[in-house]
Amino acid sequence: MRLLWLLAALGLAQAGPFKTISNGLFAEDNFRLDEFVKPESYVIELSLKDNFATDKTFTGKTTIVFNVEKETSSIRLHRAEEMDIELANIVLTDDKKAEIKIEKMTYDAVTEIITLILKGDLVKNTKYSLDFKTFKGKLYEDMYGFYLSTYKLDAKKTETIATTQFQATYARRAFPCFDEPQFKAKFTITINHPIGYTALGNQPKIAASTNVKTTFKETVSMSTYIVAFVVSKFEAQPTNNKEMSIWARKEAKETMKFAAEDTPKLVKQLDEYTGIPYLSTKMEQLHQVAIPDFSAGAMENWGLLTYRESALLWDPKESTTKNKQRVSSIMAHEQSHMWFGDLVTMKWWEHAWLNEGFARFFEYFTTGEVHPDWNTMEQFVVEQMHTVFPLDAVTSQPLSNKVDSATEIQSNFGSITYNKGGCIVRMMQHLMGVKEFKKRIQKYLKRNQFEKTVPDDLFRELSNMEDVTEMKNFMKEWIYSPGYPVVSVNYSKGKVLLKQERFVYDKQTTPEKKEAKTIWKIPISYSIEDEADFQNTKPKLNMTGETGEIIVLPKKWIILNMQQTGYYRVNYDGILLGLIHETLKDKKKIDKIDPISRAQLVDDVFNLARGGYKTYKESLDFIGYMKEETSYYPWYTAFNSFSFLRKRLSGSLHTDLTNYMKDLMANVYKSLTTGNKAIESEHIGKLKKTLINQWACEINMGTCVQSSKEQFKKYMEGGAAIEPDMRSVVYCAAVRHGSDKEWEHLFNKFANAKTTASENATIITALGCTNDKKLQEKYLASSIGGTIRKQDAQSVFTAVLTGNPTGVDIALNFMATKFEEIVKSYGGMNSLSNVITSISERITSPEQVKKFEKFLKDNEGKLQDATKDVTKAAIATAETNMKWVKSYEKDLTAWFNTYNGRNSAAGITGSLALVAAFAIISKMLHLPEMILLWLLATLGLVQGGPLNNTSNGLFGEVNDRLDEFVKPESYEIDILLTDGFALKKIFTGKSQIKFNIEKSTNVIRLHKAKELIILDNDIALTDDKTVALGIVNVEYNEDTEILHITIGNYLAIGKYILQFRSFQGTLAENAYGFYLSTYKVDSKNTETFAITQFQPTYARHAFPCFDEPQFKAKFTITVNHPLGYTALGNQPKINTSPSTTIFKETAPMSTYAVAFVVAKFEPIATTHKQMKIWARKEAREFMVFAAEDTPLLVQKLNQFTGIDYFSTTMNQLLQVAIPDYPAGATENWGLLTFSESALLWDPKESTTKNKQRVSSIMAHEQSHMWFGNLVSMKRWEDAWLNKGFARFLEYFITEKVHPDWNMMDQFVVEQMHTVFPLDDVTTQPLSNKVSSSSDIQSNSITYNKGGCIVRMMQHLIGPPEFKMRIQQYLNKNKFSSAVPDDLFRELSSSENVNEMKNMMKEWIYSPGYPVVSVSYSKGRAVLKQERFVYEKHSTQGKKESKTIWKIPITYTTGDNPDFRNTKPKINMTSATTEITIDTKKWIIFNIQQTGYYRVNYDRILLGLIHETLKDKSTIDEIDQINRAQLVDDVLNLARGDYTKYNDSLNFIGYMKEETSYYPWYTAFNSFSFLRKRFSGNLYTTLTNYIKDLMGNVYKSLERAEITTESEHIRKLKKTLVMQWACEINMGDCVKTSKDDFKKYMEGGAAIEPDMRSVVYCAAVRHGSFKEWQFLFEKLASEQSVSSENAKIITALGCTNNTILQQEYLTSSIDGTIRKQDTHSVFTAVLTGNPTGVNIALNFMANKFEEIVKNYEGMNPLSKVITSIAERITSSEQVEKLKKFLRDNEGKLQDATKDATKAAIATAETNMKWVKNHEEEIMTWLNKYNSRNSTAGIAGSLSQVAGFAIISKMLH
Repeated sequence: MRLLWLLAALGLAQAGPFKTISNGLFAEDNFRLDEFVKPESYVIELSLKDNFATDKTFTGKTTIVFNVEKETSSIRLHRAEEMDIELANIVLTDDKKAEIKIEKMTYDAVTEIITLILKGDLVKNTKYSLDFKTFKGKLYEDMYGFYLSTYKLDAKKTETIATTQFQATYARRAFPCFDEPQFKAKFTITINHPIGYTALGNQPKIAASTNVKTTFKETVSMSTYIVAFVVSKFEAQPTNNKEMSIWARKEAKETMKFAAEDTPKLVKQLDEYTGIPYLSTKMEQLHQVAIPDFSAGAMENWGLLTYRESALLWDPKESTTKNKQRVSSIMAHEQSHMWFGDLVTMKWWEHAWLNEGFARFFEYFTTGEVHPDWNTMEQFVVEQMHTVFPLDAVTSQPLSNKVDSATEIQSNFGSITYNKGGCIVRMMQHLMGVKEFKKRIQKYLKRNQFEKTVPDDLFRELSNMEDVTEMKNFMKEWIYSPGYPVVSVNYSKGKVLLKQERFVYDKQTTPEKKEAKTIWKIPISYSIEDEADFQNTKPKLNMTGETGEIIVLPKKWIILNMQQTGYYRVNYDGILLGLIHETLKDKKKIDKIDPISRAQLVDDVFNLARGGYKTYKESLDFIGYMKEETSYYPWYTAFNSFSFLRKRLSGSLHTDLTNYMKDLMANVYKSLTTGNKAIESEHIGKLKKTLINQWACEINMGTCVQSSKEQFKKYMEGGAAIEPDMRSVVYCAAVRHGSDKEWEHLFNKFANAKTTASENATIITALGCTNDKKLQEKYLASSIGGTIRKQDAQSVFTAVLTGNPTGVDIALNFMATKFEEIVKSYGGMNSLSNVITSISERITSPEQVKKFEKFLKDNEGKLQDATKDVTKAAIATAETNMKWVKSYEKDLTAWFNTYNGRNSAAGITGSLALVAAFAIISKMLHLPEMILLWLLATLGLVQGGPLNNTSNGLFGEVNDRLDEFVKPESYEIDILLTDGFALKKIFTGKSQIKFNIEKSTNVIRLHKAKELIILDNDIALTDDKTVALGIVNVEYNEDTEILHITIGNYLAIGKYILQFRSFQGTLAENAYGFYLSTYKVDSKNTETFAITQFQPTYARHAFPCFDEPQFKAKFTITVNHPLGYTALGNQPKINTSPSTTIFKETAPMSTYAVAFVVAKFEPIATTHKQMKIWARKEAREFMVFAAEDTPLLVQKLNQFTGIDYFSTTMNQLLQVAIPDYPAGATENWGLLTFSESALLWDPKESTTKNKQRVSSIMAHEQSHMWFGNLVSMKRWEDAWLNKGFARFLEYFITEKVHPDWNMMDQFVVEQMHTVFPLDDVTTQPLSNKVSSSSDIQSNSITYNKGGCIVRMMQHLIGPPEFKMRIQQYLNKNKFSSAVPDDLFRELSSSENVNEMKNMMKEWIYSPGYPVVSVSYSKGRAVLKQERFVYEKHSTQGKKESKTIWKIPITYTTGDNPDFRNTKPKINMTSATTEITIDTKKWIIFNIQQTGYYRVNYDRILLGLIHETLKDKSTIDEIDQINRAQLVDDVLNLARGDYTKYNDSLNFIGYMKEETSYYPWYTAFNSFSFLRKRFSGNLYTTLTNYIKDLMGNVYKSLERAEITTESEHIRKLKKTLVMQWACEINMGDCVKTSKDDFKKYMEGGAAIEPDMRSVVYCAAVRHGSFKEWQFLFEKLASEQSVSSENAKIITALGCTNNTILQQEYLTSSIDGTIRKQDTHSVFTAVLTGNPTGVNIALNFMANKFEEIVKNYEGMNPLSKVITSIAERITSSEQVEKLKKFLRDNEGKLQDATKDATKAAIATAETNMKWVKNHEEEIMTWLNKYNSRNSTAGIAGSLSQVAGFAIISKMLH
């Protein structure tokens, strides 16, 4: 509450229309309301306009009376985001009508909770009235909330109704409310509606109602989700009970009669069972309404039940027997909710089974009581239990499943809650006994009526009085653990031994199987053959442990789980199963075993084989008995398993299975016409007839198909209608085996408004039976195009998916291309969850799995949490199914081969018969069991267990790679931009690719983007003599962006030409591919231009190509463009047309290095005529420095590489400054592109650092002309071969041109010291395998570490030798592609070509880097290496990493210091090594830090070094780069627990004497880390310590000192030290800065460029809104050079004002800030102040999608996430970040996910660090303050050094 108050006080929670403020953004969003605020009553009035059907809005007002049970200053309740409520229209009064002021109002769009912040506290135990005077809502069209539905009166007229669906969380869409089930209240509702409409509500209308205003009587106390109202022109059908009626559109009047007849009977049964008559609850009506558009199927609104038409209406002439049963059972389900859900309600949705499980049970139970001949409780087993078992085998969802958000709640409404819930209720019924259960349920209802409950309330009533926790203890695992048990039953020595375990489909490999130790308390019932009693379901024992036994000697078979009342499977051993089979295969004995137990046996045997508990040989042998089976139930469940098998098998195996099914079905199929042998009712006989015929036609058995086609033909020609029960069979067969004609006939009938709902349901399924791909696609399109009712859209999808094997691919493609429309048209995510589950169950190939997984991966960010949970189960199902194919195909083939060979019923059952026979003999002869088993094994009747699953992971990776044997040689590309391209945003083109085939193939695979449109007939293929070759198929894989072109005949090895005669592409606006960019010419005019950014995989967006770096080819490009524009390309143009530019053919190059720019830019020349700088003309004067520097840099690169740039046949080197260029710079060959700040430099406005940046980035990009373009890495996994060399040469070449800049010294602190912290926690090696386009992203490992490794190799070999060998590498591989081995081969000596490969292996292919610990004693230095990690004692990587690097060891001593010799003295190739060094002074290892490792000195050595450093006269004996190294290592070794902070802080006390730039640069990095961790007193104490250390270096800026530093480095140092001085408010830095800025604002002199970043930040941080606004306006003017803008962007983030911080972040996504600068704005806010982290986190959560869009993709986002993680200072922030990542993981590309792993690890390391080191550092700083002298600081280390010297003197 304090947080809300603070938000209000700061103006962040505003009055008026709600502003979305996500207050708990990343921790757990608080979806729950306060339990101490309890509503008692609602008075609601809603008004519909006369034109509500088109206006689609309503208005309302409501008064809520509530009670508060404790003091509070706020009220939280729900409303939908689209509902408009003004604060001015909300009035709160107490019980004395006194108004209480509401100060503020906030809204959280995630939780849909409004918070009213009050001026004072509400008084405990007092009633209040909350009055919403007026609000406006939306009439939705997605079938949730208060929504619109339509139905056709005839072909031309449509009627609209308004109705509701509030379950689970949609009442808030109609009125503000406490929208949780526990908050029960009374409702008085008034509906104002147009004349001619009738309004229905939960209660009857009161007498005062009129024809335009209907007020309903007050309800009883009830939950919001069961409130309902319907405004329609429906008519009623009365029942024989005046309070009960059926309502529907008048055209359906005849079809309401069955529901009207059945309703009073069902309610009577429920009255009797529950002991509480419905009308005694003071609900005075029971209306049931058939809604034309109703996604839910049916809904239990109290007193006003709503149904889909097919669930309530039944036509005796048109509807089936199954339809009739469905109407009755669904009514029973919904009516039972009047007690289970409405009268007694679960407290929260996690226990939804208390509603739905009971309703599913009564759906069958009550219907069976009214219609006993329907045998519904027998049907329950095969329809409910057998269908939920497969899902519950793979799910991790328990019955009571914790949920929070609306989407998670929705996920609970699935098969686990309904089917399993019903099964568990049924199990409890039989556990207690039917009569006792009924009695105790009545107690439960009476005790809890009008209240809410949890499972414990139920279990208390179901328990004995002596032990009220009895049932709670018994049911615990069934309710709170996922899955269910299988009980293995083994016969041994007169005992039946039982053992339980969780049933899973992957018995050998499933983690749940291995880890689950759940022990269920299992009710065991059983029957023995001679004492068989299948009606006695009372358990004979309760199995409470892992094992159990039955002390009964079975004379023959024993069967467990009577009527399958227990929710478990049974696995009999071979002996017992053989005995059961002996009975079943004998037609005279089969009925000794109950049909339900036979169904159970069939289901268990099939699924035990599927799960590896049995072999398929055992399973198929057993079900051979079904030749004698004619009962409905075993066949129902058998067909489920046959369906599974048929979906998995193909080819001859599929045929074998089909023929086997025909053999098994012969008797039951024949029984349909010869009379029903089974003891079944007429009702069940009809269901069986439909089922058997359906399968007979499915497998083309007998005359089924022919007969169906003939019947349908007569029907089409006007003959008699087909018998309703047979329509599904006949329709499907006619459509599947017919033509378009049959399909169109049914489709037209479906579109007819007069067709009944149940008939429509039959037609929907039948239309999916077509084999015609075009009809399937047309049918799916109708489901989202408005032709199909929304409620039926998902059924259409399912029909296509299941109608044919081809349906899976059709459905997958449709789902991928029309995902968003599906969600919209199918009624949201819940329907989509069902779609996803259905697809996963029907996947039959690895390719389909890959498609499915990629769809889920690509759209995970769009899926709600609940849908994600469903997909986990779906993926698990798909994986289990596909592993099954691999594991059992061989087993099945062998069995069918044997079966086909025997070809007799006796043969099939032989093995089980033998097992049974041997079992009997063994008992007669008292043979030991082992002998029996040996005999069985010898005869091959008992096998060694299930096959081992050898699958190594699901189906391998998606093949993103092209075929290496198809190699392009040249491209001719013609691109056309028309006038107005800026508005049209399209381009067209054509291209021709000449390529070579090195291996015969009939498929050509290459890339094109999804947005690049190419028609099949615009693709042509010829040989090199232009003879046309026939293309037979063109397919496109959106996942891989690969176009598959299939040729009629295999192509021989040779040359070919592929032509794309026309294509059309999109000019993107996301800075990738061929895209548009803009810049302001002045305040009124904007210029648009087109440019490319193809790295890494975006060339395919501009033209079809082989878009991998290894496929080099020559390019001839023509660009047609409007007049007035100039086109630039990789080569000079070779024509003079003003609107067509043809560029000279390039050298062989990769697609990613191709580029073209179409703009109105202008050039300036350099001293080399083929090198130019281009930019917008307004920036002309800023190009001069780049023009001067470019030829100098290229000359140095020519010398280093030994290859003159222009000798490569590339005839130009143009460098272009792009106003909007997020990439920073790109190395397109001959046409380098840069962001403006990276290429333009203004001597008046830009800093020394800006100048250095321009030069170094040019050096970086220019070096790519050799490293990347001339020689390219073969694969992106080796990107460091490009980027690492470019990063190294960025410094090396710049230093050659500007030696006084000391670039290679800067390299150490800027590159190595900054990458070390990331490389500590990452799992990414330098060569990092990538498998898809989204994985290809370079980061600090590729660039910084890559550069460090190149520099290490340079010093390892020696700079001159390295240069020579690099020249060899380039010459040998020019115009080609390379892998690391190619480089290492050239860097090795001629004697050992593997020398460098062996030396560098760990540096390249293992993550991280070593720390070398050095201890010195008696002339021997002992070196020990290990991987450096920040969590030395707990990091997993530390424990597991056994990497031994080959480390180049350099060192020098205080006797004769030599810091220039960087050649290694030894290469350390083992974990430890010793070096003899005779010295009494210091030793320093890793000279110039040329090796990529840290050094950890023992205290003696560190003390000796410290003695030298703390003395100003000797400090320079140690080189300044090694001093920087020491500072960086010492502070990070302490951070990683290798040393103590006492030693670390003592050591850096020497910095009072340090004035060199480099040690301070790295020290400030570590100080920054420390300051980010601390707060309060510790933060202040640390800041004072930094001031003490900085005293000397700060003063040195003012005095002229004799120093070896160049002027350039001094300027950098001045900026750096002043920045920190102002940061910690040292001296007069802040005051001076504020004064300077004030003068500048008032029109005074501009601030010195190098000091602007310091002055701007200090002025903004310590100033007011005025200073911030001044700089922001300067930034927005776009009159400044880019380098100045960069300073302003950073400075604006320095503000302490949270409102300005938020406004600034918003500007980065609303178009105010240029796209290339958006990420910089984020970073500025994040780093500008400690408060920035929370502001940035909240912004990232609220605006994630806008960030990705405006920050140009995922790569900048990776940096954002990394930056946030590094600045986290509290556990709350860590949790926020984790939740953000968890919530958005589906939207993140793989590379971004990898970056986040490192980020999270960094954050966690930092947080652990705080806990571990805070006290230690505080203690040290306190001691330091008390000593307050330099001598004291260094005391301990000095003593150590002193003792070391004495010990050496005395030996």
